[in-house]
Amino acid sequence: SSLFKYITVEPTLCMYFFANAVSGVCGQNLLLQKSCYPGALPGVKDLCPDEISAQRNVTYIGAWNKLLHWSLPLVVVVFGGVWSDVSGKRRRPLIVLPVLGQIVSDLVLTANVYFWSWSPLVAGLAEGAITGMTGARVCFQLGFICYLTDVTTTENRTFRIGVAVAGFFVSTSVGTALSGWLFVNFGFYGAFLTAVFLNTLGMCFIFVFVKNPEIVAEKTNSSGQNLFNVFKVWETLKGVFRRRDGHKRMMLLFMMLAAPLTEGTLAGEYSVLYLFVRYLFHWDLKMFGFYAAYKMVVVLLGTMITLGIFSRLLRFPDTLIGIMAALTQLASNLGNAFASHPYEMIIYPVVDFMHGTSITASMSLASKSIETTEIGGVTGVMSAIRALVPVVLVPSYNLVYNNTVHFFPGYFFILSASMAVLLFLIFSTLYIIERKEGSTPTIVEQCTRL
Repeated sequence: SSLFKYITVEPTLCMYFFANAVSGVCGQNLLLQKSCYPGALPGVKDLCPDEISAQRNVTYIGAWNKLLHWSLPLVVVVFGGVWSDVSGKRRRPLIVLPVLGQIVSDLVLTANVYFWSWSPLVAGLAEGAITGMTGARVCFQLGFICYLTDVTTTENRTFRIGVAVAGFFVSTSVGTALSGWLFVNFGFYGAFLTAVFLNTLGMCFIFVFVKNPEIVAEKTNSSGQNLFNVFKVWETLKGVFRRRDGHKRMMLLFMMLAAPLTEGTLAGEYSVLYLFVRYLFHWDLKMFGFYAAYKMVVVLLGTMITLGIFSRLLRFPDTLIGIMAALTQLASNLGNAFASHPYEMIIYPVVDFMHGTSITASMSLASKSIETTEIGGVTGVMSAIRALVPVVLVPSYNLVYNNTVHFFPGYFFILSASMAVLLFLIFSTLYIIERKEGSTPTIVEQCTRL
């Protein structure tokens, strides 16, 4: 019982993102195979007769597919976050809905394998629209962070969120690594049905073990009316920009941009990364799976080490951790952009070992800038922005790759580098403000704590 007191929604998080990784990698491969072989399902090792043409078709589909996937959750998270607050902090529906949507999406993708003559546009539409209408990972993260904020204190929240981020990277790493193995050994059916099984198991876990906080809901409206209460949404939006003590308003607004930039660039890169290494280094899906998992493991270990040393031991402020993370991202992206040998792709993820800490720092800083009574609403607005940024970035990555694959395949990493510069400026500005207010020690003072 003591274990379940501290391990709440984490198992579902791990199963959900494991399944998402498998579905994402195999879903993109399904689009590619349908573009290469529109007539019949090919063998696992069959070479694409026109790789460039097929990749350009996949990136074209990926542009509007990801537009649906990231734009549709905007409405879900804004209204859902407010509804969650005024309905007695009901966080569980925000977690269950995207899991259910992913199950339906994977079943439709399975049908696309059986009916191979269906256009890849059908698979792209199913993958983007179904998951988007049910909130996708943005809604899941909203429910997860709201729930975690409800059950933690400000003192241990950074560490607990860091553990959750680590869980995300572990599950995504394992799922990505095994996606190629599942495809090679069990085909598309085995991969997609594995994702369906895990998400079904995760949803059952939520219903059995996770309870909503015992808080009385507002009595002004029914839950259904609260869901579409535009006035409440407007009040929440105004609340985001209201005056707050010290520099908390600026902190909140900057973090509402920083977290989406970090996650948006990651999502954008992964939307074309398989195509990039397949074209430049001739890697197959199995090789890519292990490589992507390797990247995630490096980030996971980097997150655990840096949080343990810089956050827990040295007590570095979140702003300083964000600065360091932005610099490592910048160096790694520039290296990846000009990589011409496979071994370089192994080296540069090590340079970007602090990637996960920028996400942790952003989420922690934002949660410390709001009141407990507005967690769901403000976090919902933040989640909407986190969905809005990838709406622009992820299709942009696909279009950039589509138009530069012939002469500079790694150009999309330059786009990531520019986002890292912006992150550096955001965290640096907040660090300077904290220093002027005297709330943050200098770097030398932090290091002397060893």
